[in-house]
Amino acid sequence: MKKIKSFKEIPSDEEIIISIGNYDGVHLAHVEVLSALVANAKDSGSKSVVITFTPHPKQVFSPDKFKYLTEYKLRSKLLHSLEIDYLVEVPFTRDFSTMSPEDFLKDYIFSHQRVKKIFLGHDFSFGSNKSGDKSFLEEYISKNNLEIEVSSSPSFKFDEQIISSSMIRNLLHLGKTIEASKYLGRLFTLNGIILKGDGRGKKIGFPTANITTDKNQLIPKPGVYASKVDVSGMVYNSITNVGFKPTFKDQSEINIETHIFDFDRDIYGEGLIIYFLDYIRDEVKFSSVNDLVIQIQKDVSSAKNIHKSYL
Repeated sequence: MKKIKSFKEIPSDEEIIISIGNYDGVHLAHVEVLSALVANAKDSGSKSVVITFTPHPKQVFSPDKFKYLTEYKLRSKLLHSLEIDYLVEVPFTRDFSTMSPEDFLKDYIFSHQRVKKIFLGHDFSFGSNKSGDKSFLEEYISKNNLEIEVSSSPSFKFDEQIISSSMIRNLLHLGKTIEASKYLGRLFTLNGIILKGDGRGKKIGFPTANITTDKNQLIPKPGVYASKVDVSGMVYNSITNVGFKPTFKDQSEINIETHIFDFDRDIYGEGLIIYFLDYIRDEVKFSSVNDLVIQIQKDVSSAKNIHKSYL
């Protein structure tokens, strides 16, 4: 997959088949559309092109409310795995958002002369005030005498549930990581850097890796989770706490700390990926450190039982 900024970087003699979308999550419904795109392109000898926007439009308009379901590097990796030929990353700004759907089609989509087909998600819209949709696109094609097919996928269901990024976000806000992972088609993950913490975990027999993540990354519901972590390409079983450390002090900023089983290595400053398996319990304030230690022992036992089902 080649990342490009403009259709001008695609050879003019190549026929292309296009899909347009934000694809935050690259979940099962996204994979359905993009797999059809790639298969259709291969069958017809064309190149598959995905047009997406960076940053996500909601990040521009609601930076304090919107959080990414999948961070940028992972999204790129997932899209690459689908064997897409070109990824066009269009810079999204407030000025860009005022562009009419007709100008967007003219300046972006049809700036390449050999567009053969366009795939749209069932609810995708484009242009100012989201005024462009499949009907608008078909009307534009007809008005300009273009021979281009438009395909709009129906809403994708899995276990009778319509899948969307917002639905998966809601599940994660409820701590329902098993359900969220099912609809993502993979375990929900967080990428971060390991920082030096206050050392309390080590003092009570459960040393933790304290992780900082991108401020725009979605964090699941506070609580204790069975997890796995990837450190330098090696995967270990672990237990992860997301929360505010109420037993020691209430903090305004959320903390993410992971106790890695059977692990004893200095990894400060290294990157780490957390794979969330299942929610164990809510974060609570204990009356004493001893009560906390007793509960952590129970949590570790619960996590190890969960890990057995992921062997």
